[in-house]
Amino acid sequence: MFMGGKAFAYYYPVIASYLRETPLLPLEDRGDREAWSLPQCIKYQFEEPNYTYVRRLKRDVLDLCHFVRKYLTPFGLEPEELKSSPSSAMANLYGTN
Repeated sequence: MFMGGKAFAYYYPVIASYLRETPLLPLEDRGDREAWSLPQCIKYQFEEPNYTYVRRLKRDVLDLCHFVRKYLTPFGLEPEELKSSPSSAMANLYGTN
């Protein structure tokens, strides 16, 4: 996500809602939910200089990671894909590393 920490903190509830509705959607309406690329963007937000603005979201982000991990298949992800993903952020955030 190409935004600063303040903007990310503001928009995070929309991102979380977008991902959490995925398992509820019919397969044909899911499309690419970006669950494969969002971890790197989120990880970036928890580094300086953004951390000051997003640290209050840490527990919510971890909860969202657990949610996505629980419902990998509706996101078009398989555990094997996460382990071999070039994005180590995905494996780290989704707890498969």
